[in-house]
Amino acid sequence: MKIGYRFLYAGKFKTQDYVTDDPDGQHTGIPGSGNSANPWSGTLQTNEAYASLSYTW
Repeated sequence: MKIGYRFLYAGKFKTQDYVTDDPDGQHTGIPGSGNSANPWSGTLQTNEAYASLSYTW
């Protein structure tokens, strides 16, 4: 039996790309569509917990 935990911290990031809720501009009749948010930025990290069971005879 194996039990484990992994953590990955890949650092901070910042990009000039923007998030848009209607990138192709096809839904202009929907209120609020076409709005863009601030550039993406944040921290890249992940957690993983795992368990494994092996049996041989």
